[in-house]
Amino acid sequence: ADSFRSDFANEDAKTYVILEFSHGGSVYKIERSPAYRRPKQRGEGFTDSKAEAVLTMPDGLKIVGYQLVTEKVEEILGVDYKQFKQISMIAQGEFMKLLTADSKERGEIFRKVFGTEKFADFQKKLSKAWL
Repeated sequence: ADSFRSDFANEDAKTYVILEFSHGGSVYKIERSPAYRRPKQRGEGFTDSKAEAVLTMPDGLKIVGYQLVTEKVEEILGVDYKQFKQISMIAQGEFMKLLTADSKERGEIFRKVFGTEKFADFQKKLSKAWL
């Protein structure tokens, strides 16, 4: 996180990234900025600008805060960071890394991606009924 801001950026330039993505026919917008030092707005010297995150939902509702934004994105996508990273490796030609994940982890990823959790739950109920 300490290296997100370029050493060559103007001191008064805000450091941020905006990601706009669509999922399930809805468009979402995330704006994140890391913590960094910036010149004071009044007087001389510097002040610390805190890390910020804002998720704008399709209906205009804004969710504010790094943790809250992360949790909501995980809820929307149905996967966490680690799972998303593994899935994105497929598109980057690193399919072997997904294949070499342990079977439990790989099963969880595929269940979430293909929405088959209900079948796994049903299977568990059946196995308990037969015991």
